Amino acid sequence: APGGDLQTLIDGDLVPLEGDVVHFVKQLVEGLAYLHQRNIAHLDIK
Repeated sequence: APGGDLQTLIDGDLVPLEGDVVHFVKQLVEGLAYLHQRNIAHLDIK
């Protein structure tokens, strides 16, 4: 991913831009929707 991954962003000192946060959340929600559509349970989402 350009600029690093989510863990790098969390561990860093920089405050993420709103657009970056929206991008990460959108990817997370799309991934969960994909799993849900296929009746796959992810048991380690916090």
